[in-house]
Amino acid sequence: MSNTAESSVGGNLEVVRVIEHTRNKYIWDHYDLCDMSNGSRRARCKLCLKFLASEGNTTLKNHLTKSCKALRSRSDPSQTNLTPQGGVFVYDNEKLREAFTKFVITKALPFDHFDDEDFTTTIQQLMQPRYTQVNRTTLRRDAIKMWRTAREKMILGFQEHRYGVSLTCDVWSSSHNTGNSFLAVTSHWLDQDNWQMMKRTITFELFEKEAQFPILAAMARDLLTVQASTVASESAFSVSGRVISQRRSRLSPESVEVCICLKDYWMKRLIPGTDKFAKVIDFLCRQLHRDTLFVYVNSAFSPNPDELVIDLYNNFGFDGKLVFNYACSMAWG
Repeated sequence: MSNTAESSVGGNLEVVRVIEHTRNKYIWDHYDLCDMSNGSRRARCKLCLKFLASEGNTTLKNHLTKSCKALRSRSDPSQTNLTPQGGVFVYDNEKLREAFTKFVITKALPFDHFDDEDFTTTIQQLMQPRYTQVNRTTLRRDAIKMWRTAREKMILGFQEHRYGVSLTCDVWSSSHNTGNSFLAVTSHWLDQDNWQMMKRTITFELFEKEAQFPILAAMARDLLTVQASTVASESAFSVSGRVISQRRSRLSPESVEVCICLKDYWMKRLIPGTDKFAKVIDFLCRQLHRDTLFVYVNSAFSPNPDELVIDLYNNFGFDGKLVFNYACSMAWG
């Protein structure tokens, strides 16, 4: 690594030390902030090792997009190399496949959603020439692998949990003439940090014995199912009704389990404080499968949808919480 730089008045400057800092990470991830031997501070590009003035981010951005020979040699010079935040964009096909898998699972889309030649051609010609088509087999294999990793993570989490984990189960039958029934098992536990009730669907398996032993199956449902609440199972069944549709009635039992359990595992229960209150309303509508809801803070008032969650928390939060109440019809006024 270069430790010398040319001085504007002649001679070379030596790097005395590299400084730790908290500057814009999207830009400075690609630079070292250096103390020089003449008492000045310079930015050293980690890619081409060139020294630049450290005062302005614009100069550093321009170097990355227009001047850095090391970066330009890695990709097509005509392509934009900056992210929206100002950092260097590096294309990664593996990360793209992971994002595609998460998109398909969370939106309950078919595995062949991106398996289209016209879509591939459009991406390659207008966005990323190195993009390769992602077929349904690859996407399904990635989803199964990701679900197995997530399941192992949940099991390890349960083993380290200091308190008990309760299990509830129920049986669901498809309404799309598939003739299949499925057994859903949901785990319930108390979060050790904030005392919030948590739940995850940990399995959604084909229930093959119901047709063979209908009476025994009915007894099992009545006697063995310990339902603390039907909400968890009904939520899973509502999702399964969208996953196993008329157009997707030939999914294998393993694919059904992956689609439902992995989506439940990825569901975001937390909303960042920088999001608007409209995000809370949208989240609740999706969870309750309703087009409209009336949402209130502390059962007192309905905020403007454009207000930030963090502002509501700072003004109306109590004991580390911001309480939202909702109703299907206007509660008052």
